[in-house]
Amino acid sequence: MRIRDERGLGLVELVLGLAISSMLLTTLGMALTATFRTATAGKNQQNATEQLRDALFWLNQDTQSGVASQASVAPGDVTMRWTDYASGQVYSSRFQQVGSTLQRTLTVNGAPSTRTVADNLTAGGFTATRVGDAMTYRLSVQNGAGTQSMVETVLMRVADLPPTAFPTVTPAPATGTPTSIATSTPSPTPTATATLTPVPTATNTPTATPTPTNTATVTATATPTPTNTATATSTWTATATPTSTPTATPDCGTGDTGYLNPSANAPDAGGWGDGFETNPTGAYTSGGGYAQDAYSIGDQQRYYNYHVALSPGCAVTGIAVRVDWWLNYTMWWGTSLSVDLSWDGGTTWTARKTDSMQTTTLHTAVLGGPSDTWGRAWTASDLSDTNFRVRVTTGGGFFSTFYLDWVPLRVYSGTQPTPTPTP
Repeated sequence: MRIRDERGLGLVELVLGLAISSMLLTTLGMALTATFRTATAGKNQQNATEQLRDALFWLNQDTQSGVASQASVAPGDVTMRWTDYASGQVYSSRFQQVGSTLQRTLTVNGAPSTRTVADNLTAGGFTATRVGDAMTYRLSVQNGAGTQSMVETVLMRVADLPPTAFPTVTPAPATGTPTSIATSTPSPTPTATATLTPVPTATNTPTATPTPTNTATVTATATPTPTNTATATSTWTATATPTSTPTATPDCGTGDTGYLNPSANAPDAGGWGDGFETNPTGAYTSGGGYAQDAYSIGDQQRYYNYHVALSPGCAVTGIAVRVDWWLNYTMWWGTSLSVDLSWDGGTTWTARKTDSMQTTTLHTAVLGGPSDTWGRAWTASDLSDTNFRVRVTTGGGFFSTFYLDWVPLRVYSGTQPTPTPTP
C-alpha cells in the first residue's frame, strides 16, 4: 500500500504564496489610500464651500440694507451703514479680514459685537470693489492644498429716507374782494347835503333855518341801501375760490421703497402643484430660514402682501424682485429660477425674467431694476395687497432641490408730468 506524501510546503510554494499575498496587500493599501484621499478632498471642498456660503450670506444681507452714500470701501475692509426708521436704531456693519478669518462687527446704537463669518481665507482672500451703488465681493479660501473662490455682485440702497407721508391738501382761503361792487349803489346820498348848504338865502332872517332841518329827513332815506350791500357780497364768495388751484407737485424724487418683505404665500398650479412644499414662509425675510422645493420641474409659488405705499401723483419708474437661492446639485442642464408679476390677483402675468446661475451656495439675483417696468404702466392700485403678486417658478433639474432664502420687492418712483390747468 502506498503511503500519502505528508511533506509540508516547499520553498517554491512558500515564496509564491508570499508574493501573491504581497500583491494583494499592496493593491488593498492603494485602494484604501485612494479612498482616504478622496474622502479628505471631499471634506476639504465641503468645508471651503461652507465658509464661502456663510460669508456671502452676511455680506449680501448687510450690503442690501446699507446705503450707498454712507458706505466706505478699503482693501480687506468694508463698512455699511443704515437706519431702521421703524425702531429708530442706527446700524453699522464692518467686514475685515483678520489673518485667515473674516470678521463681522455689527454696531447697533453705538454697541458693537463681533463674530467670525469665515475661516481659512487665503492671504488677501477678501476684496471688494464698488461701482455706483453696486458692490462686487471676491472671497478665496483654502481647499486642501488648493483654493476655492467665489465672486458676487450686490446692490446697496440708493437713499436712506424715512417714509414720506401723503401730502395734505389745504383749501385756499376765500377772497372777499367783490364787496366793492355793492358800495357803488348808495351814490344818491350827496343830493341831501348839496341842497341844504346854500347859505346865501338868508343870513338876515332866522326863519330860513327851519327849512334846512326838515330836508335833513332826506338823509334818513339812505339807510335802506346797506341791505343791498349784504346780499351782493354773499353771492360772490362761493365762485371766487376754485380758480386758485395750482396744487403742489409731490416731491417724489428718484427714490425707492427699499426692499419690502412679503407676508403671505400660496402654491400655484404649475409643476406638481405643491410649490415650495417645505417652509414657504422661510422666504419672507433674509436669514430667517428658507423655503424648499424637492425634485420638481416647473413648480410655482406666489408671494404677496408687500404693503407697497406710493404718494399720490408719483409714478412707478421701475420694479425689482430679488431672489436669494441655491441648489443641492448643479449637474442638471437648464436649471433656473424665474419670476413674473401680476397686477390683478393672479389672473394676468407679465413676461418672466429668469436667473440661470447654478450654484450650491447662497446666490443673489436681482430681476428688473430702477427703469424696468416689466412691460407695462403701473398704478398704485396695481401694487395693492389685493392685486399684486410675485410668482417664483423652478426650471430644469428633475432631481434637483431648490432652496429659496428671500424674495423681497423694491419699487422705484418718480414725479408724474404735471397736467396743464384748465381756465
